Amino acid sequence: MLGVLGTGLRASAVARRLLEALPPAANLAIFGRDLDRVAELEQAGARRAASPADLAARSEVVIVVLRGLDELDAMLSGPSGLQAGVHSRTTAVIGSPIPPEVARDLARRLPESSTGLLQVVDAPLSGRLESIADGTLSIMVGASPGAYLELCPVLNLLGRSTRVGGVGAGQVATACAQLIVAATAMALGESAVLAERYGLALDEVLASWHGSEVESEFLRASSAHLTAKRYEPSMPAGDVLAWLQIAEGEALRTGTRTDLVRGLLDLYGELTNSDLADADLSVTQSFVERRPIRTSWEQAARAPESEMLEEAASEESIAAEPGRRTGARHVAAPAARMLGSAR
Repeated sequence: MLGVLGTGLRASAVARRLLEALPPAANLAIFGRDLDRVAELEQAGARRAASPADLAARSEVVIVVLRGLDELDAMLSGPSGLQAGVHSRTTAVIGSPIPPEVARDLARRLPESSTGLLQVVDAPLSGRLESIADGTLSIMVGASPGAYLELCPVLNLLGRSTRVGGVGAGQVATACAQLIVAATAMALGESAVLAERYGLALDEVLASWHGSEVESEFLRASSAHLTAKRYEPSMPAGDVLAWLQIAEGEALRTGTRTDLVRGLLDLYGELTNSDLADADLSVTQSFVERRPIRTSWEQAARAPESEMLEEAASEESIAAEPGRRTGARHVAAPAARMLGSAR
């Protein structure tokens, strides 16, 4: 039997897809806190579990689709938690965004605490809800080769899977993909607003991009949302922030300069804290429309700060060159400028 832990939009879509794709004799158990969605899934053929522990006791594979790490911790531990219900070999598939180091820690800790019965596979289920319903997700998996092969029949019900490395690798690969999606969505939102404020017909502009280098699956899926300015959630905008945070964490760990990630974190942090978080990702259009334009004095205030940062970066770059003496330059050059301005 399969189990799905979670009843959010994404978890419910996963459960419905499995109910449609599984053979009639197969059973699907569910547990989540949204009782209305649980009741709907029961009517569709799922079996309600009394707790995460009960879900684990009924399932050989549990697909975990929760909103965040806090919710995952609450569902895993305690007398009614997932771990408590494991009495035979069980695989927990982490389909939620969590830091890769946490995924690796779970993959080490959970087997140890269950005498090897509970293993962890990292397979984030990102993408549009329609892709889940159609079974066309692109799933990047972090697992051992053996665990991946065992899980493939289940993953194939949801889409096309690719093993990208050990546990944690699926989180990083998905975060990289979602970084591209986040940047594209924000660029598309700004472009749509710019075009309309100039007076262009947005539907004609979007149509003109088809067949060009701008065209993408995301553009095709978003065009109707943008022209109608209706943002029924297909890929909730608030889901992006967790992936950007994972990307930022890996950038810090690997010493990678990611200016775009930092900028997108600010933008999606603002969006997620607004009333637009549950709308479709194409709501970046409305987000851009709402944002106040930066005043001229704000732009002027940021200019000296930007120049100082650029100068500091330039001096650090010069200092790093082998054999170059820079001690006097760092002290004397600013001093000379100050003395010159005092004359």
